[in-house]
Amino acid sequence: LSLPNSNKYTAVMMAAAANNPFSASLLKELLAPVAWREKPNPETLNAQSASGLTALHWCCINRNAQTLGLLLKAGADHTILDSKGQTAFQKAAMWDAVDCMQKLYRADRTCLLHRDVLGRQALHLAAQAGHTAALSFVIRRMTKNDLNNRDYCHAFDRLDSSTHSQSQNQGWTAAELAVVCGAGDCVAMLGKAGAEMPKAGDPKLVKLGNHHGSVNERTDNMVGE
Repeated sequence: LSLPNSNKYTAVMMAAAANNPFSASLLKELLAPVAWREKPNPETLNAQSASGLTALHWCCINRNAQTLGLLLKAGADHTILDSKGQTAFQKAAMWDAVDCMQKLYRADRTCLLHRDVLGRQALHLAAQAGHTAALSFVIRRMTKNDLNNRDYCHAFDRLDSSTHSQSQNQGWTAAELAVVCGAGDCVAMLGKAGAEMPKAGDPKLVKLGNHHGSVNERTDNMVGE
C-alpha cells in the first residue's frame, strides 16, 4: 500500500483522487485490517505526491466527505501541508467542499486560522473563489476582527512603488480579494458579517490581470505532476 507509482501516488492516494462512485468502497477495502496486514501505517495514510498533496487533500478537491471520513477514522494527519503550504481544510474551502470542512473542523478547530505560504487563510481562499457556502461556514466561526485579516501578498502586488506607499499596500483582506475577483455575493456576505469594506476608488483594487485570479481551476492532477 505504501509503494508509490512514478508520480508518487500510492494506492490510497489514487483511490481518494479517483472521484468516482467506487472511491469510498475501494478506499474502505484498502484501509480495512486483514489477517496479513495491520491497520495502515502513517506512511501509507499520509503519503504525498510531487506537489505535496495527500489523500485528504484529494478528498477535499473532489468534495468527497465520505472518503475523507474514512481516512480521518483510520488516523490520517489533517495538518500536513502541500507545496503551497495549504492544509486539507484550505483545499476544502477552495473547492467549496463544506461537508469536508465540517469534518475537518470537528477534528481541529484551529484549522480556520492556518495561513499558506502567501498568508491566505480559508477565509481568503473561499472569498477569492466566490464560494459563498464555504465562506459562510468560515464567517460563522470567526471573530469580526479576524474577518479583516490580511494575507502576505503585498510583496507580490504590481503597484508602482513611486506612486503608492508601502502603507497603502500591506496585504489583501478577504473582502478586497472578493472585489478584485468579482465575487459580489462574497463581498455582501463579508459586509453583513461586519468586515471592513474596501473604499471605492482604492487604486489597490484595480484588477491586476492574473495576479490573484480564480482558484476554481484544478491546479493539480496525477498526470501533470
